[in-house]
Amino acid sequence: MGLEQVLKVSLDNLQPGVLHNEAQIKSAVILPILDELGWKSSIPNEFKAEFEIPDPQTPNKKRWVDYALGNLPNNNPRPLVFVEAKSAGRVDTKGEEQLFSYAVNRGVPLLVLTDGTIWNFYLSMASGPPHERCFYRMELRLREKIPEYEESFQRYLLKDNVFSGQSQSEAEKKLKRDRDQEVARNAIAPCWDALLREADPVLRDALVEAVTEKCGVKPDLDLVESFLRDLAGPQRHEVQAVSRHREIKTNPDKESKDNLAVEMWQSGKTYKEIAEALGVSVGAVYRRVNRLVGEGRINWRKKTGSV
Repeated sequence: MGLEQVLKVSLDNLQPGVLHNEAQIKSAVILPILDELGWKSSIPNEFKAEFEIPDPQTPNKKRWVDYALGNLPNNNPRPLVFVEAKSAGRVDTKGEEQLFSYAVNRGVPLLVLTDGTIWNFYLSMASGPPHERCFYRMELRLREKIPEYEESFQRYLLKDNVFSGQSQSEAEKKLKRDRDQEVARNAIAPCWDALLREADPVLRDALVEAVTEKCGVKPDLDLVESFLRDLAGPQRHEVQAVSRHREIKTNPDKESKDNLAVEMWQSGKTYKEIAEALGVSVGAVYRRVNRLVGEGRINWRKKTGSV
């Protein structure tokens, strides 16, 4: 059928009211996609459903990850990918914790958590909590994005790329790039403030020129430098922060908290910072962000944050 056509059918199947449980999502969406990526259920040495995971704390307890992909002979299996399926809307911190518990000390490079619509891809051996190891998130919602979905699936889950190590390499590059950009994002505001406080000559001269062109009067340099320093004054940040916290305390409704979460997310704040502002747990923030992504109010970026 081809991956493009499978994705078109999957989008149709993912419309509200079509699929009602995890089993239907597996058979109508997840398995057809994996099959087109080269993972054939007819080749048990590469694809195993209900792959048993020993529990080191309770050896008699049996656990199973939904799908294991990789080198899977019965005597010495070496899975390269774990895929855990969930019912609609269940891609959350609990699902993450469950998936990562399966991968502990097993050397499985790539993990996937999906409810058919949302596909979260993780590097299991990266540093940080699970949501910070999420290097890519994809939502199967729009037909016009099918070429993007197809490219991403092939990059990270195509059998040949997984076996060659290219998928893991691409994932590591993606996570490092996103984490580097997160560092840069967090540095933008303080660097900007430093430029303002120091009345950077380039900024100062550009403002002088703009004012002169606008009104025909060249402002004194002292006047412009004072203006720039006032913009960077700590009072500005303190007043904004106090104002936002007062708004939450006096109007603690869901919409108000959603608006603040969106605002802080878009300004590059971490999960922890948002949690402190809202007075909730980091897990609650993660769930709120997931919901806001689904509602189209937040454009997801990996925290990579930051999942």
